Amino acid sequence: MDTPVTPPSIYIDLEGMNLGREGRISTIQIFLYPHIHVYLVDIHTLGATAFNHATTTGTTLRSILESFMIPKVFFDVRNDSAAMFHQYQVELAGVHDLQVMEMGIRPHPGKYLAGLRKCISRDVPMTQADKANWSATKEIGKTLFSPQHGGSFEVFEARPLPEEIVQYYVQDVLFLPKMWQIYNQALTPTSRERVEIEVKNRVRLSQSSQFIGKGSHLVLAPQLWETVPECPSSWL
Repeated sequence: MDTPVTPPSIYIDLEGMNLGREGRISTIQIFLYPHIHVYLVDIHTLGATAFNHATTTGTTLRSILESFMIPKVFFDVRNDSAAMFHQYQVELAGVHDLQVMEMGIRPHPGKYLAGLRKCISRDVPMTQADKANWSATKEIGKTLFSPQHGGSFEVFEARPLPEEIVQYYVQDVLFLPKMWQIYNQALTPTSRERVEIEVKNRVRLSQSSQFIGKGSHLVLAPQLWETVPECPSSWL
């Protein structure tokens, strides 16, 4: 695969029904940078074929995801990794996790992890118009899939996908490259080592039968950092 590795070229997010160890993957969103193109891989329709179909050079999506030499960037890889491993036996490697990187750059780590929405709105520079468009796209998507907003997660398995959901998917990965650049630049050698250890721990735990992908424990900071209590609402 002829793409740069520094900065990473592949930014990934998954959506699905009860996404995790026991749920179903609907779609994988892959943002190729710097080409500025988002690909949607229809796992609901293709199943294992999506991971195993080979190009003329023998490359598969599985081989890319499992390669230590090809960096892949996620935001909170845990349920994405659990879903791919337990449903399709994909053993992720070469993972960068932006949620852990954000933890690593804090001067005072605190007790709680930050959510994607918080990180984008707080850390990614954008114009007011871009921010308004991003926020509106996210809210429209929620009305279609969130039961709390009158939607249903079953929309993720509708084919063809509603255009509002396609745009929601795109927004989830569009800002990840800039976030990686900001966080990567701010990491110290010590915090970078901690981040790498924690990301490997996350992937390993997500592939175990003991992994629980729902619950308040998912917002707690890694034990690798000395924590100081903070209000979780300021980060989530």
